[in-house]
Amino acid sequence: MDNYKKSILYIEDESTNRLLVRKILEPEGYIVFEAEDGITGIEIAARENIDLILLDINMAGMNGYEIATRIKAMDNLKNIPLIAFTANVMKHARAKALISGCDGYMTKPIERGAFLQNLQEYFDGKKDFIENDKIPELIKEYNVELVKHLEKEVRELKRVNEEMRELDKMKSD
Repeated sequence: MDNYKKSILYIEDESTNRLLVRKILEPEGYIVFEAEDGITGIEIAARENIDLILLDINMAGMNGYEIATRIKAMDNLKNIPLIAFTANVMKHARAKALISGCDGYMTKPIERGAFLQNLQEYFDGKKDFIENDKIPELIKEYNVELVKHLEKEVRELKRVNEEMRELDKMKSD
């Protein structure tokens, strides 16, 4: 075996979850990078030599599905194994993760042995799949959710912009 240490980026907004994963992976010889939000995760993934990305789904701002879509759209990152690692067991959560660009889906809580074995399988090229007949419906559902989230963010930006205009006007008066 060579001395190359594999690197894992863990994008997760809960610091205790990041700490737990670090405490499991570092003694196994992995280099662990951490990001507490999607934008930071994308920046780290683009800058560092990452071998695998673990991604929480339920995060404020950019959720895991959106982060996965963005990462897989980047030429230098699209071939890195991207694994949804989440406590989200809602209906279609696994399928949505795969539709959004994830190569795999693992659930929390962590069972150390199974967690390490699953990671090794993804390093070795394992990919999860969705039944072909479900893909069009899932893509449509995912696109609708993306547009709704974008609409919500645009409304919030407009609201903040209007507040700034009012403050500026009050300052001028």
